Parts: sequence; C-alpha cells; structure tokens
Amino acid sequence: MSKMKIAFAAVAALGLLAGVAYAKTAVTATLAAPAAQTQVIASGVVWTCAGDSCQAKLERAPTARVCMELAREVGQVTAFGSLSAEDVARCNTRAAAPAATAVAQR
Repeated sequence: MSKMKIAFAAVAALGLLAGVAYAKTAVTATLAAPAAQTQVIASGVVWTCAGDSCQAKLERAPTARVCMELAREVGQVTAFGSLSAEDVARCNTRAAAPAATAVAQR
C-alpha cells in the first residue's frame, strides 16, 4: 500500500473515531411520580418529560451522578438508562441528601 493510501486510511479512521466519540446516547429515566415540568435542565442537558418518563441525549455514558442531578429536579427515579438497581438507589439517596453531603459522597 502506498504512503498516500495509508495516510488517507488513517485520516478516514480518525474521522470515524471522532464521529463515534461525539455520538450522543439516548437515555430514558423512569420516575416514581409524574414530572411537574415538561422540560428540565439537569447535568447540563435538557430533559424532555411526559408523565413518569424523561428522555435526553447525553454526550457521555449515563452515571449515578447524572441520575442524581435529574432526581433533584424531578423527584425519585425508578430506572435510569442502563444503570443497575444499586446505582439507581444510590442516585436517589444522594439526590435526597443535602448538597454538601452529596458532594462529599462522590
């Protein structure tokens, strides 16, 4: 393979990786009670809520911290993307704690 073809292949691969790195992950959160608002900003993301469900597209993997920030805005979360039941429980516990306690638990 010529050096030119190798260079083009490398540039194409980097472009593909950049596209994957910036792909957004659709996340759904199920709430214990219907949300009072239809749009909420939590963790720097706009969440669209209807009934007991909120959706957003995250630029990072869903974490208990993102869940916690949403739960502070909309109330208890019963499921959050691919988080385990233990992570969702941790999310709710931290969301219910005073802000200084939640920061110390990170």
